[in-house]
Amino acid sequence: GLAWFTQIDPRPDGGFTSDVLGPSILAAIGLGFSFVPVTIAAVTGTKPDEAGLASGLINTTQQVGGALGLAILASIANSTTADKIKTEADPTVALNAGFQTAFTVGACFALASALLTAVLPEWVAEGILDRLTQMAREIARTRDDREPQLPPLDDAGEGVRHLHDFSPEDPEYDAYVTSSV
Repeated sequence: GLAWFTQIDPRPDGGFTSDVLGPSILAAIGLGFSFVPVTIAAVTGTKPDEAGLASGLINTTQQVGGALGLAILASIANSTTADKIKTEADPTVALNAGFQTAFTVGACFALASALLTAVLPEWVAEGILDRLTQMAREIARTRDDREPQLPPLDDAGEGVRHLHDFSPEDPEYDAYVTSSV
């Protein structure tokens, strides 16, 4: 779809259905067929207690990757358009050249990703996933260390003790207050 977008001409007789609809449908189908298998591959083989973590990592990666990709392609389109405006009389031609360059780079990114997926050994991908999982656990552990601790059970193991269960004269009062913060 991205490669097809590079063929759009800035001619006056061009239109949405003749120039944009076809590549848009092809790109939509390709994205639909890629997101589900990528998500399945990302969570396959994870332990049940880590499935949410794997899903969160893939969603975050897709969001950050999409934002970064859009920023890169928009910068390429903008700089190419700015360069072409200096030499072209028609700004439509310059704008089209900028988009063509950006779509060409996007198509190259997609092709490179497909090739890497085909030739990248599985152990490399597993190593990357293991490292990302380890980093996410460290972040979760750091966050958990800052969260308030649950109050201790009373001496009989019945129920939870609350601050109003203590008086300031109680020897356990200070220990409870500092452990609850």
